[in-house]
Amino acid sequence: MLPDAAAWTRADVELRTAAETGRYETEGWRVRRDSTRFWASVVLSPIQDSDGVVQGYVKVVRDLTERLMQEVALRGFEQMIDSISDYEIIRLDPEGAVRSWNPGARRLRHPGRNRQRRHLTHHSRQAHRHGRRRLPEQSRSTPPSCTRC
Repeated sequence: MLPDAAAWTRADVELRTAAETGRYETEGWRVRRDSTRFWASVVLSPIQDSDGVVQGYVKVVRDLTERLMQEVALRGFEQMIDSISDYEIIRLDPEGAVRSWNPGARRLRHPGRNRQRRHLTHHSRQAHRHGRRRLPEQSRSTPPSCTRC
């Protein structure tokens, strides 16, 4: 007869799970001997004899604190970027492909909005390519090289 589940300790549950399934895995905070905390990945595996009887267990604990801190920092960065709505922020991958747009970029790039702003941005790129530094004045006609106008 099995004892009441409430009486089992966490270690008992881990050992029983490892014996029954061949492995127990978990991640969580652990405490070192010097009382410092670290985020750990724990894998517990049974050692069996030739008859399949469990003779002991192997427990591997890996310190994943650095990985956890990087994930938390990345989430914080992404939340900060997503909260900015009055500037356009576009994240690119190393190959130059767009990975994400913040709400400001979606708002500012929405079709039909800010048409004049995009037109002037286009002309400033054209002027830069042709060695000119000034935007065309609005009273002037559009330069012949502009195919968008």
